[in-house]
Amino acid sequence: MFKLYFIYLLLAHILGDYYFQSERLADEKINSLRKQGIHSAIYTATGIVCILPAFQVKLLIAVLALSVSHLLIDLAKYYYMTMIHKAPLPPQVQRSLYLGDQALHIICIFAASFFLTINGVELEPYPIIWKFFEVIEVWPFAVLSWAAMLLLIWKPANITIKQLLCLYKPSEENSSFLAAPSETEKDRKEVEESSKKIGGFIGFLERLILLILLSINQYSAMGLVLTAKSIARYNKITENKEFAEYYLLGTLLSTVMVIGTYLIIF
Repeated sequence: MFKLYFIYLLLAHILGDYYFQSERLADEKINSLRKQGIHSAIYTATGIVCILPAFQVKLLIAVLALSVSHLLIDLAKYYYMTMIHKAPLPPQVQRSLYLGDQALHIICIFAASFFLTINGVELEPYPIIWKFFEVIEVWPFAVLSWAAMLLLIWKPANITIKQLLCLYKPSEENSSFLAAPSETEKDRKEVEESSKKIGGFIGFLERLILLILLSINQYSAMGLVLTAKSIARYNKITENKEFAEYYLLGTLLSTVMVIGTYLIIF
């Protein structure tokens, strides 16, 4: 039961901390207690909505405790960034704060799952939900696991990989948009933002295909996916050693995240 609780609470965390928190809110809450409160309210509401299909008082207590711990961790991060180490923060500090922040959240989810397990709380959906899954012949907890994996390998994986690679980004990538002096600064930012979105979506599709191949035990086919991805960047990889190392590191991190997600959740 521990694994089931962990996946359930992890899913609520992913939704509340990544998908229902816009990039703008994430940036603004760094310098605003009001935005911190808004994010905390969204996070709490998301957790409560997620447990409604299998609502129990102890499960609600666990969600509320996680919401409080989440707020306290975010406030500690806010205090550090505004009082001790004021912005702009170096990339290595931003990376450490992000990884430490998420690690503490995961530890809290682990503790809440342990609490529910030792108290013998049964996680059972309402009869009408059971009936729905019986009709479509799908195991509800398999749906829960796949939902958590799919959500985890998209936005959270993109953001985490970006944070892990922030210190190794090739200098050429930073100056690639300076080659067209006729473009305005706004145009350059729009092109760069569009490029990042496309890259993030490609990364998600890569991880999705790898996850599907893992689930059907087609391990050898995973190499073909990585090879196909490399072909698109072949010229740049062969001509630029710095980019090749950066590209390889990103690909390996992406692959490790898929494998780790599958082993932990499924």
